[in-house]
Amino acid sequence: TTAALEAISQEFASNLFYGNAATDENKFSGLSTSYASLSAENARNIIDGEGSGSDNSSIWLVCWGPKKIYGVFPNGSKAGLQHIDFGKVVSSNSSGHMEVYKERFKWDAALVVADWRYAVRICNIDHSNLTADASSGADLTSLMIQAKAKLPSINNAYFYMNSDLQMYLDLQARSNVKGGGGLTYSNVGGKELGSFAGIPVRRCDAILNTEATVS
Repeated sequence: TTAALEAISQEFASNLFYGNAATDENKFSGLSTSYASLSAENARNIIDGEGSGSDNSSIWLVCWGPKKIYGVFPNGSKAGLQHIDFGKVVSSNSSGHMEVYKERFKWDAALVVADWRYAVRICNIDHSNLTADASSGADLTSLMIQAKAKLPSINNAYFYMNSDLQMYLDLQARSNVKGGGGLTYSNVGGKELGSFAGIPVRRCDAILNTEATVS
């Protein structure tokens, strides 16, 4: 059960950023479908990290809430992950019959981008060019400051990035902002949680290092 829950959580996280209902009816459209072009109407909220090729990643800044960016589920259904335990049942196949334990997991969800101004994508971050002091490659602290400036409000806003980018952010913050004001950490419930310029930073390894260049 634990392994199944982890797999479902990872699939949901991947869908949140990369899902496309137009190409897979079993998925909902994630954030990348709404922030996919530097020439789109919402391009002012897409910051180009100036990477190229297909080894790029993204940092997302999302402000959650009604009339902003929020999740929905079908009317009449339950929110969140549903678990149905059927207990011990008889399973039949070409080899005969056997008793097995059967359970079902179900998660019906979708994402609504009600106002595109409340999310910012920092794309084209070339993973292979990142350095600890931002002497070459993307300057993550600078890009994140620019992202914050684009939000109408930072109330209930979060940065999302994978573990590699989080490591480089930490290194660059130590190198460039030694006096404070960059990446900070606090201990909440026994867990070390980071924040940048007052906005929580959350690690999500469903965010890839193999994104194609956004143009």
